[in-house]
Amino acid sequence: MAKSSSSASKKQKLDHLDAFRRGIPFVSCSALAAILNKVEQEGVPELHGRKNIKQAVLEKIAAMAGDCGSLLKQLTAVRIDGGDLHFHILNLPTMLQGLYRQEVSITCTCKTPQAWTAHGREFFMLMKLIPAINFPVLERHWFTLAVLRTELVQKVEAGIGQTLRLILEDMFAQQLWNPVHGIVMKSTDALFVFHWTLHVFLQDGSAQKQTFANRHDIGSRVCMLCKNIFNVRREGDDDDEGKISSRHLTLSSCDLASDSEWLQSWDRLAAKAGTESKARFAMLQQASGWTFSPHALCMSSSNGVLSFVICWAFESWRNHGKADVWESFAGYLELWQLPGANRQGSLSSLFSADKIKSHRKTGHLKCTASEVLGLLKPLQRYFTTCCLQEEVQPAKASLLAWLHVLELLNDQNQAPLRSRQLLLACEEALEKAVQAGWGPVMRPKFHWTLHLDGCYEKQGFLPACWVLEAARKYGSASSNTIRSDTSLLEEVTAEHLSVMGKEEGFHLRAHLLQPHACTAKLKKSLVQYNVLRQEDECMTSTMTRLKHGAIIKKGDMVLHGNEPACMHLGKHNPMFKHA
Repeated sequence: MAKSSSSASKKQKLDHLDAFRRGIPFVSCSALAAILNKVEQEGVPELHGRKNIKQAVLEKIAAMAGDCGSLLKQLTAVRIDGGDLHFHILNLPTMLQGLYRQEVSITCTCKTPQAWTAHGREFFMLMKLIPAINFPVLERHWFTLAVLRTELVQKVEAGIGQTLRLILEDMFAQQLWNPVHGIVMKSTDALFVFHWTLHVFLQDGSAQKQTFANRHDIGSRVCMLCKNIFNVRREGDDDDEGKISSRHLTLSSCDLASDSEWLQSWDRLAAKAGTESKARFAMLQQASGWTFSPHALCMSSSNGVLSFVICWAFESWRNHGKADVWESFAGYLELWQLPGANRQGSLSSLFSADKIKSHRKTGHLKCTASEVLGLLKPLQRYFTTCCLQEEVQPAKASLLAWLHVLELLNDQNQAPLRSRQLLLACEEALEKAVQAGWGPVMRPKFHWTLHLDGCYEKQGFLPACWVLEAARKYGSASSNTIRSDTSLLEEVTAEHLSVMGKEEGFHLRAHLLQPHACTAKLKKSLVQYNVLRQEDECMTSTMTRLKHGAIIKKGDMVLHGNEPACMHLGKHNPMFKHA
């Protein structure tokens, strides 16, 4: 009877929970559980109406106002029809002053200007002004400067280029302050001057076209950094994508353009904007590689190389005796145990019958950059050990050369590249691509790899493009319920301010992700082996973020040891910490 009564009682509780859930607007099971657990722990807030919630956001933003004005400010863009478009942006100096005034810093413990200055570089990583290894991979640390819907940007002269120009001018060309000269930071007991400048734009190819008004691979000049690299159109070529000549395979064979020459090209186009006929001016834009607008930034997705090379290598092997190479590699992938953090679904699904047909039709592997990264080691091993036919060796050598380039790019955060190491690898990969017979079909992006080494020398790092695949989850969720762009910016900014005040978001050492209390069984075992005492608190997790930013999960295979020459293979088990 007791068991039956208990079952009935649980059924009633589940029915009550389901009825409760159906009586409120839809949220996911995980979200509802988190809300109810929070209410159970802390109770219902005294003010909890919709207007109260919105007012709390506005109060938080208003409290950040300072010497440089309010936290959000309005800018005005010129529309295509000649009218004005008003939009709001984050006032970066005000935000930084407010954070310092509230003594929010990288470790949430820096109470002095000296400590704050010591962590200044890491702090600005959160603003996406200076790159780091750890923070850019965490979406919650990407500060949003503006929120604009695509339909509005399309109505603006020069599109996102004008919008970004206005934001940068507001940030760096103000009469009242100049971050290059320094902005005063004040707290209750300290004062110091903080300096910063723009470091790098991180964009994919499509976004770069829109921002800088260059035509990239669809213009006659397909590389804005070189003066002798042009789009090659061959007779009978019905492919819309541009091609390049296979004569310029080394950086020394390229006639490099200086920054001043780059800007002078735009100035010459601007000078002819009002004097040439429409048809003539269109030809000048095509030749220069620019799409001119008087409001563009210069007035003040893209498939990578490997997606093509992988497909070409498979096709070469298929045409020389291994008709089932695509299907064979799919089965080979299923034998691999990939790191949990890098697992992008099932990589073998990229080689289903339908996907293979699509890859072969388009001439490149249709996948994300993250998926190509996941294929790196399996492809290297597969072609090294299985591809032995003499006829396929040039294609194999080319693929392995390009995979080596990807390895260098992937490892540069942990092991700095030697001088010209990346350039020599790219030049070798280009030469091997021509030797494999792929010279006539190389896209402009093959040439662009010659400039990677120069970017690395100049910036000191090369950002990973798969970072750009991260979804703006909080903004997306808010946009479903908040129509106004300004209100959305307020919501996202308030969320970021909340994150900045939480210490757990800023670990500079290896640490557990999503830690929770360990089981009684695990704690008993740890006490038994004198790892901790009975009164100690013990937290455990199945995921660990390492110092350099990588994530390892339970079940991952890892190499460990004190000497690089003598490493041991092991399986990663749940980690724990105690206090």
